[in-house]
Amino acid sequence: MNMGTPGHPESVEHWATKAMYAKKLERHRKLQRGFWLFFKECCGQCEGGAFVENILTDVIAVKSETASGGFIPDILLERRGKPAIWLEIVNTSPPSLSKLEYCADNGIDVFELNGSQHPDYSYVRKAHISHRNCRQRQRQRLLGLWRQMADLDDPKVGIREDFRSLERQRREFRAFWAKVKARRQEVADGKLSCARCGQPFTVGDGGVSLESIYTHRPDGECGEIPFCQQCWFEIIGGWDGVYPDDAGSWGLEEECPICQPIIAEFTKQTDEANRRKSLRMPEPYGSRLVQEPDLRSQKYIVGDKSVSRGELQCILMMFQYGLSRVNAHWKSRMILEEVDKINRAVLYANNILDWDWLEGVGESYISGRDAPDDTKGDKLLYPNKVGASVAALPA
Repeated sequence: MNMGTPGHPESVEHWATKAMYAKKLERHRKLQRGFWLFFKECCGQCEGGAFVENILTDVIAVKSETASGGFIPDILLERRGKPAIWLEIVNTSPPSLSKLEYCADNGIDVFELNGSQHPDYSYVRKAHISHRNCRQRQRQRLLGLWRQMADLDDPKVGIREDFRSLERQRREFRAFWAKVKARRQEVADGKLSCARCGQPFTVGDGGVSLESIYTHRPDGECGEIPFCQQCWFEIIGGWDGVYPDDAGSWGLEEECPICQPIIAEFTKQTDEANRRKSLRMPEPYGSRLVQEPDLRSQKYIVGDKSVSRGELQCILMMFQYGLSRVNAHWKSRMILEEVDKINRAVLYANNILDWDWLEGVGESYISGRDAPDDTKGDKLLYPNKVGASVAALPA
């Protein structure tokens, strides 16, 4: 049975594989997640060699059965300000010579993808890179970064979001720990009890169990005060959103100069939370709230060098490719999970800077794995410490 058009018949297998590819690519485009291809071919004018690329970089549309230049590529990836990328799902016959010549002359890269497998398990049969788009410079840059990592005693790979100096981080940590130790000692000495019910706190094997609430105090000691977990839970409304009669007496005072900066900070946090869009996704038991990625400054690091967003992603995928070929050892799986976590935390992964998250995602289901990693702070992988060797390049 054939499908497609009379001039371009398709087998059911070819049509189904193409449809799955298009759907997966569009899904990744909407979520602004990369879609990675490994290949060795280049423009024919350089030596080529191993390379990995996110083919969704700068892609604004995924089109199937769209005529272009007198040809109909299986899938056309439309890019802003750049020639499109063509994907050919190949079961038996490769693209025609005339199609490849047209693409080479017009700066269009063509990737032959194995059409006999599901997209999750498929691979590049052959890449046809236009001479305009030679990857030799990028390839040498990636190999240089990888080799430089191998020469370091303790290389790191990932995202820097904490731009405080190392000394400031240490100073703030020492101050925080001193505060924790002082509070623990107050509890041990019997000097600290719940501000609401008067129940004294105790020190157990798990440490000190207490909560805190910011409140106005007539004596000028406004700020955090200790609450036992029961009182704290009641004040915030409990399970049913029912507040006790004294709930209002534990708030901050807008007229108090000591409370005002605390209120301003809370207002800022609330405004930021309201600015970010969110979707409630159905789960087998209840639902889950998925929030728009929090846009924040990121610096990308490989070894001891600052790199571009794309370079970091390529290095992460080289790790993933190398580790996935080793075995299913628990340590390899753990490292792969860490690599994926860092990759999902990269903002604007496909370089679409005017991306409207909610419009792009729509109301479609977002799995936990697809949800953006929105935890703030540095996300760094230390390969030597976790046994992910960078001594050899992934072949």
